[in-house]
Amino acid sequence: MLAPGLAMLLAGSLLGSAHFSPHDSVRVETLGEQVRVTAYGDAPFVPLLLSHEELNACVQKLESYADTACEFPERGSLTVKTSPAGFTLTFADSIKVNIVDFTIDKIAFAHAIKTLGNPS
Repeated sequence: MLAPGLAMLLAGSLLGSAHFSPHDSVRVETLGEQVRVTAYGDAPFVPLLLSHEELNACVQKLESYADTACEFPERGSLTVKTSPAGFTLTFADSIKVNIVDFTIDKIAFAHAIKTLGNPS
């Protein structure tokens, strides 16, 4: 039996979603008029249901390649912090209980921006 997060990632790959992060643990998929961005950690996961406008506004912030935060009221946030090691992305739910974060290099961050900017 597969772990729930792995099962969801496999199902997502069959349904045409896009992924990024060191272990492809962030899934981006279009659901009608909205986009679901789900970050999976070792135990927690953070689902963010966003409008295309909200996601586009966030992508514009990310394209600065600087520290930034995208807040999605009553749903959660995506925060980016820069360091010599690269870019740390932190996905959090609205009450900051479920948090998934990871650090990626500049090439992987560019891929993340592209993936978020072109959801499946």
